Amino acid sequence: MSARPYVTGIPRFRVQTDLVEVGVVVRSGDGHAVPGLTKENFAITDRGQRRDISYFAVEKRSAPMDAPANAAPSNPAEPGRNRDPRFIALYFEDFATGTGDLKHAQQAGRRFVKEGLDAGDRVAIFSTSGNFLDYTNAQDELIDAIDKLRSHPKYNEAGAGCPRINSFEAYRIAALNDPMAMDAAKAEAATCASNDGSDQYTGASTGQQTADENRIRAQAELFWGQVRQTSQTTLDAMGKALESLRKAPGRRVLLIASSGFISGTLEAETDRLIDTALRAGIVINAVDAKGLYAEAPGRGINDSIDSVGPIPTQTFRVESEALAGKLFTANQAMSSFTQATGGLFFHNNNDLPYGFRQLGSIPEVSYVLAFNRADDADGKYHKLKVTVVDTKPYEVQARPGYFAMSSRADRDKAVDSTAREAMDREVAGTSLVNDFPATVAYRLENSRQKGMVTVKALIHVGLDGLKFSVRDERRVQKLEFVAALTDANGNVLAGKEGTLDFALTDATFAKLSVSGINAALDLDVQPGRYRLRAVAREAVEGKLARSTMDVEVK
Repeated sequence: MSARPYVTGIPRFRVQTDLVEVGVVVRSGDGHAVPGLTKENFAITDRGQRRDISYFAVEKRSAPMDAPANAAPSNPAEPGRNRDPRFIALYFEDFATGTGDLKHAQQAGRRFVKEGLDAGDRVAIFSTSGNFLDYTNAQDELIDAIDKLRSHPKYNEAGAGCPRINSFEAYRIAALNDPMAMDAAKAEAATCASNDGSDQYTGASTGQQTADENRIRAQAELFWGQVRQTSQTTLDAMGKALESLRKAPGRRVLLIASSGFISGTLEAETDRLIDTALRAGIVINAVDAKGLYAEAPGRGINDSIDSVGPIPTQTFRVESEALAGKLFTANQAMSSFTQATGGLFFHNNNDLPYGFRQLGSIPEVSYVLAFNRADDADGKYHKLKVTVVDTKPYEVQARPGYFAMSSRADRDKAVDSTAREAMDREVAGTSLVNDFPATVAYRLENSRQKGMVTVKALIHVGLDGLKFSVRDERRVQKLEFVAALTDANGNVLAGKEGTLDFALTDATFAKLSVSGINAALDLDVQPGRYRLRAVAREAVEGKLARSTMDVEVK
């Protein structure tokens, strides 16, 4: 087996067809969906260029939300019909949402289950951490599942150390290369107790400034990697909720409750979720669990400060001015989901129960537009704008853009990137559901590195449930493995990945069907307590297997 260090990948590709479909909801000033619009009322621009609308359709809700199940339709020319069932996925984001905010969301969720559902509604509970309840109308089961939710923070939002870099500042430095954020961190670095140079940044030598900048960038990139991986896992869990809704009959709503999470650099993933929702006719609504948020500028009284003097004025000013940007960035994914699918984003309001009731509905009428993509398939993100022309000033909700893929090679890269994304998210996840049999064990061995111990991860895979391709009278398959040791917060401290390629004769396949396949990956760490997470993926059907166990290294 070939093995190499495991490094979390960054997805960069997205597959898109030549016909771009855009779901649109038009709302009046009072928030109601506007009926009666035609194709001629709409205009679409792609990167500022007007596109001809090649397809237009009107979609109406089958009956008012408050109508009895056997009520006659509002249009007497239409035959009477029973109201379609409604499926609602309540998704509680419990990685970036703190305990206090989550409790408020739980309280609102309980009231929604008790007061906001009709007899035919079915509700499922999803969360980022994997807590799950399948669709049911049993109030007791739903409330019990909501009560069991707990916050599972994967990093300290406020940051730590000196200079202190929080999640948003890490994003600005590592992902956006923001010089203002870097300069503010360097100014604080000069006051750190660990600084061996001057006590004034302006008087520091060029070498000291360069050393500080390199150290700050490494600190920011490490923290941003944790934040980004958490957001990736969050979006993946939302995808599972959407997939469950896609298979459900009738009208479907995904209702997200979250304090917000940074989705920057994950535009391809958010676009994929929007595509899934649009194609399945799923409305995404969201509730900002922070409510009416009023964060004081500067740092909290409990934030750790490891400096020999006060926070520099430059640092304080940059942090204070960044507050609005921080809140906007944290809410950007939820705002995009709701705008693109015709949903509503309930925020800046402490009445979360009212928000849940308002969002547990589907627009009375929506529109589907489509246009043929131009020959500029450059693999980049194309910004869309939908407007309503020659009418009153309405609010238009539509998808913000799409990724235009070009060659078959790009599409192949998209498939590879998606597979790698899945592996990365499973390493950070907690699910133990397997598509084929796999287990992990370990043994401790002496390491060649001083002060370290080798944890040999032993992965066993059974052939039951694995499909093999046949080539030249041999059974062909490929297995990819990742083994990682993480700390209590889910941070990867050591990891290896490897591959096994098979071209088996019938006789060899028969033997391995009995014994299974074994793989080993060596991980070097210092003594301590860890979680060993192993993930295996087979190449023919893309199935995944996961296994987890606690490890004490002495």
